[in-house]
Amino acid sequence: MSEDIVQPIVDNNDVTELITTLATPVTDPPLNESDAFPTPSDSEDAANNSAIFGAESLVYNNYSIFGTFVVIELVMTTLELIISIVAAIKMERWRKNYRNQMLMQLTVARFIKRIIFTFKFLECRDKITDSEAVANFLYCFQLYIDLVIAVLVFFFIKHMYNSLIIVLVKISQNSFYKVMSYSWLIPIPIVVVCSVIIATDFVDKWYVNLLMCSVFRWPLIFVGTGVYIAIVYRILSDRIRQFARSLAVNKTQSSRSLPDYSLADANMKC
Repeated sequence: MSEDIVQPIVDNNDVTELITTLATPVTDPPLNESDAFPTPSDSEDAANNSAIFGAESLVYNNYSIFGTFVVIELVMTTLELIISIVAAIKMERWRKNYRNQMLMQLTVARFIKRIIFTFKFLECRDKITDSEAVANFLYCFQLYIDLVIAVLVFFFIKHMYNSLIIVLVKISQNSFYKVMSYSWLIPIPIVVVCSVIIATDFVDKWYVNLLMCSVFRWPLIFVGTGVYIAIVYRILSDRIRQFARSLAVNKTQSSRSLPDYSLADANMKC
């Protein structure tokens, strides 16, 4: 018996398309070793990027901590100024005291210094204008306030020496006005000269500040420190002398208070 063989009906177009697809080369190149593994240059770029990111994060953290301290100092100085103003308004006797008036001037100067320091911090963080004129103005104004504070502290220590060591010194309201005028007006011509030097770029700011400190601020600070040490030495020596004198007086009084017994009294008691 003959068997009927059934052959599949295949379209010639389909066979041609299949052969063409298999014979067509792949356009995408295979994954080579350079694509599979990072090159040394890629590793260096990643390390540099991570180092830059870490440095920026560290700078940001340092600025954040520093900014916190700036805010704390500004708040404390503001509270100190408010307390001084309230005390001066409410207590007339406190307001007329020479030392309190000097402390009031120092408080105002320190408050202005904190304000300038805050503006300089904001300038470094690019929160305000980065104009060079503004930066020079803040720098010169800071030099002025630093010199005013040094002069005020020197006059305050001198007043302590006059009142505690010399004692017989007449203090009037006119003397306070003179001290206040000297403290706030004398630094003006000095700072004007420094401002002209900085504005003309004749000398760098750092050298101007060094010259200011060497000629004016540091001598005032050293002289004031020497006067203060002399005050402390005189007060301590007087206290020690008074203490030794009181011990000698107490010893003399105790020896006088003891009864005097003679030999005859001792024999009679026996």
